[in-house]
Amino acid sequence: MTDELYADERERRKIQTEKTKAARDQALDDVARIAATPEGQRFFRRFLALGRFNEPTFRGNNFGEASYLEGRQSMANQIFTDILAACPERLQQLLTEEEP
Repeated sequence: MTDELYADERERRKIQTEKTKAARDQALDDVARIAATPEGQRFFRRFLALGRFNEPTFRGNNFGEASYLEGRQSMANQIFTDILAACPERLQQLLTEEEP
């Protein structure tokens, strides 16, 4: 009976892992498709700039502001990571090209 429980749990975890991987693959595919369009590139540039993903967040002794900036930066870092995973060839273009 115990072996059956372990087998059921292993199967449940395997199915959950497959679902999680499929969802992640879909999300990265979405990012790549969006980044391939001029509109998506403008959006990602603006999002990364607003999130200040590559700037320090601590400014003086204002911990409330630092927490706020950390939250913004965390979201920008996640988008940056997604772009890097989905379409690394676009990342350099997004970071270096200016808006027309």
